[in-house]
Amino acid sequence: MREYFLSVLKKRTPIMIALTIVFLIATVVVNNVSPYVVIEYSDGIFYDAPKAGLFIVYIAGIIALSVVVSLIEFSFKMIRIQSQQAYSFPIKREKLFLARYLIGLIEIVVPITISYCVSSVMICTSHNLYNLTYLWLYLPCALVTAWLCYSYLSFMFCRANNIIDGIAGMVLAVLAPLAVGFACETFLNRIQITYGIQINFMKFYYCSPFYILDYSTRFIEAKMLDREFVFSWIPFAFFMLWVILSGLTIGLMGFFNKRIKSEDIASDSNSIFTYKMFIGITTVSLTISLSFVISLWAPILGIGLTYLGYFLYQRGTDLGDKILYPLWISLGALVLGVLLVSLQWGGLL
Repeated sequence: MREYFLSVLKKRTPIMIALTIVFLIATVVVNNVSPYVVIEYSDGIFYDAPKAGLFIVYIAGIIALSVVVSLIEFSFKMIRIQSQQAYSFPIKREKLFLARYLIGLIEIVVPITISYCVSSVMICTSHNLYNLTYLWLYLPCALVTAWLCYSYLSFMFCRANNIIDGIAGMVLAVLAPLAVGFACETFLNRIQITYGIQINFMKFYYCSPFYILDYSTRFIEAKMLDREFVFSWIPFAFFMLWVILSGLTIGLMGFFNKRIKSEDIASDSNSIFTYKMFIGITTVSLTISLSFVISLWAPILGIGLTYLGYFLYQRGTDLGDKILYPLWISLGALVLGVLLVSLQWGGLL
C-alpha cells in the first residue's frame, strides 16, 4: 500500500498545487472585500474586527474541494479501462480505496491550511486586530469540517456506478439532511405556536456538517467584537453525530468497494445510498414542511417530485420492475401529508 500511495500522491502533486493556488486567490480576494468593524475597546484603542463574510469562502471552498477531489480520486471505478488498471495493482481493494481516500484528504487539507495561514498573516499585518488567538482557532474547525464533508460526499459518490449518478448523489446527499432539518423545524414550530410549548430547539441547518463552521465563525466574531457568546449543546450534539457518521463511511467504503462487480462499472446505479434513499427522504421531508403552507397540495407535490426524481434516475418514464419504490414513497407522502393537513384543519396543529 505504501508504494501505491506514494506513486499516486506524486502524480497528484500538480493538481494539489493548482487547487492551492485557486483557493489562495479566492481567500485573498475575500480578504480585500470583506467588511471590517472598527470598535473602540475599554483601553481606548481602536481595533478592526473581521465580520463573518471573511470566513464564508471556506464553506463554499470545502464543498467545492470535496466534490472535485471525490471526482479525481474515485471516478476511476466508473470507467472500465481505468478501473482495470487500478485493480491490476498487487493491493487489496479496501487498501486501494483507503490510499485514494487519504490522498484526497491531503489534497483538501493542504490548500485550506496554506491559504488560511497566508490570509491570516495578511489580515494580521494589515489590520489592528483585538485578539489574534481566536483568529487561529478557525483553522482546526475548517479542517474538521473538511474531513466530515469529504468523507460523507466521497462515500456517496463511490456508491454510484457512473459519474453522472455520483454527482447527483452528492447533490442529494447535501440537500437531504437540510430537508429533514427543515421538516423537523417546521413541525416543532407548529406545535410551539399551537400549544405554546417552548420545544422548538431545532434549526434546519443543524443537520448540515457545515454548521460547526458557521458556529465557530460566530464564536470568533463575537470574541473579536468583545461580545458574549452563548454556547449551545444542541448544535454540538449534531456535530458529534456527523463525526460518528463520517467515521462509519470510511469503514463502509472499504466494505462495499471490495465487492464491486465488473458488470456494474458505468451501469445504472442501484445502491440504496443513491437515488433510492435520498429521493424518498427529500420528498417526504418537503411534504411535511409544505403541508402547513399549501395544505393538500403538499402531498400531491410530494408525489410529483417522487416520480420526477425516479424518471430522472431511470433516464426515462418506464420504471420497469422499480415501480414499487416511488409507489410506496408516494403513498407514504400522501398519507403523511393528509394526516398533517387534517390535524391542522382540526386545530390540533
